[in-house]
Amino acid sequence: MIRTKLMRTLEDFEMKHKIISFLAIIVITFVFTRVITFFNDPNIFLIDFELHHFYFGIILLIIVSILLIFSRKRHLIYLTLSAFSIGLILDEFIFVMGKIRSELSYSSTLFPTFFLILFICIAIFFISHYFSRKRKL
Repeated sequence: MIRTKLMRTLEDFEMKHKIISFLAIIVITFVFTRVITFFNDPNIFLIDFELHHFYFGIILLIIVSILLIFSRKRHLIYLTLSAFSIGLILDEFIFVMGKIRSELSYSSTLFPTFFLILFICIAIFFISHYFSRKRKL
């Protein structure tokens, strides 16, 4: 009884740290990407098609998902890579989607993207909190 309660407490502690790490990596990726793009346009042109970091994030997320599906072990690098890829995707999501309607400058999407990332971080936090409470019952 005491051992199972201790194990459950340790699992909850580990899960909270994973969630905090996941959210921190997303935010750090967002900030780091914005700093890099402020000084230099890192996008690559391939046959008159501009590859945004949105696409690199999607490709990385697909690779990490495949690795998670077929790997027997759950490595911590998967958490890091998936948070990094989600950070890349979210950073440019509004820009890429908004560009469909009209021309946007990348810097004009800073605040909408920031609020999107903040909303997603809060949603992840509350969803994880809900499931951790439900698991205790």
